[in-house]
Amino acid sequence: SEASQSGISMIAERAANRLFAKHVHLALNKVKDLEGADIAVFANSRTGEVILGGFIDSEDQERIATEAAGKVPGVKSVTSKIVLRPQL
Repeated sequence: SEASQSGISMIAERAANRLFAKHVHLALNKVKDLEGADIAVFANSRTGEVILGGFIDSEDQERIATEAAGKVPGVKSVTSKIVLRPQL
């Protein structure tokens, strides 16, 4: 049926998005200057859009994370919703 077909494609698309996000996350984990940062990755594998969220310890880390994410194959745009962790 058509409904189950769209259900399957939605599941496949979500799986592709998760895999794409995982590739970006792995790339961020390899960047030494991002140690201590808590960055979540949301990705759309079809459009190449990536949104970064979470917390960082220094302003530099946002730029570093955005640049590193942008170098991952398939990424066409990176939006940052990263916030600086409040210093206690």
